[in-house]
Amino acid sequence: MIIKKLYNARKDLTETRNNTRILKKSMEKVRDALTEVPKKMVTRKVHRDVIIKEFTRRDIWARTAAETKRLAGGRPVWVIKCPTPESWLKRDLPFIADYAYCMTLKKYLDREGIYAVVQMHEDWYCDAGADVEILMGNFKDYHPDRRVSGRTNVMWLVCHPENVPDDVADRYDMILVDSYPLADSMKGRTLARVEPFIVTADTDIFYRDSSPEIYDRVFVGNTRGINRDCVKWCSDNRLDLHVWGGGWEKYYDDDPYIHLHGMVSYDKTAEIYRRARIIINDHHHEMQRTGMINNRCPEVLLCGKTMLCDWSQGVEDEFGDLFTYYHDESDFLDALGRAEENYEKKCAEINRRYDELAERYSFATGIKRLIRIIGSEHE
Repeated sequence: MIIKKLYNARKDLTETRNNTRILKKSMEKVRDALTEVPKKMVTRKVHRDVIIKEFTRRDIWARTAAETKRLAGGRPVWVIKCPTPESWLKRDLPFIADYAYCMTLKKYLDREGIYAVVQMHEDWYCDAGADVEILMGNFKDYHPDRRVSGRTNVMWLVCHPENVPDDVADRYDMILVDSYPLADSMKGRTLARVEPFIVTADTDIFYRDSSPEIYDRVFVGNTRGINRDCVKWCSDNRLDLHVWGGGWEKYYDDDPYIHLHGMVSYDKTAEIYRRARIIINDHHHEMQRTGMINNRCPEVLLCGKTMLCDWSQGVEDEFGDLFTYYHDESDFLDALGRAEENYEKKCAEINRRYDELAERYSFATGIKRLIRIIGSEHE
């Protein structure tokens, strides 16, 4: 009898322990479920806010064309499709280059009597009643609305030519190409009219002055998610380089030769160029391969400065011996030495020809040519 009681007592104890474990697991599930409640509530609120915002945005879209016509007051309406998301401008980021360039284009169009509207990426499919639409680059895919008669659809191809196969180019009336070699190769392969059109610089920002030179070598640019070669080669060869841009802490947080200055707004880059001796430049691989020219080339030039630039036939044809060129790692150090040795001579030549160069590469000149080219589409 005693043995049976001990057995039953042990059995009850085991069941109690098991029940305790079950209860503990149940309590853990309840706790986890309660923890998830706020997350789900927040997620639902975010989704609700996004939906409300998008319905509001589309409600505004329905009124945009009429409102734009009223504000234009009889002027031609040009819409500039900016690849920058609207959300980026609200995250306290510095003056983003793509957005800044679109705003510069708007500024100079306004000066020529054209009512220009910059549309952020979220509003690309809002019909603002434009006479001309210009897609800046082809960072993100866009399909013009061919139901609107009389509108000229333009792509200004300033980078990423790999994103523009012939069937994409066929969507447009005109492709402005930031490379003479690439423009030549595209002609006859697309229904669009192809015109070479090199990027220009805003002389309200980029101009020469007598600022003291305080940096021997500078590089301005984000990482693009990679350790860009020209910066890496300076580090590998223990060359001091001052770098402005985002993402570099990942590679050079404690490098004694790469001096990081963080992000810089677009309108402050000219001051860096004017205070530097050697500005180092590089291009996206596909830009270099097709001879495209980034906006840093004319901007540095109009600051009265030369640069060390990665070579392409398009860049050399355009700027000749005003710049010094490197091809790859094997000749980078030699090219840098030549750039430093010939610095005064090249800057003197740039300043001797400054009026001619400013006329060729200023936005004021470029915008007049842009209006002529696009206006001639319907002549």
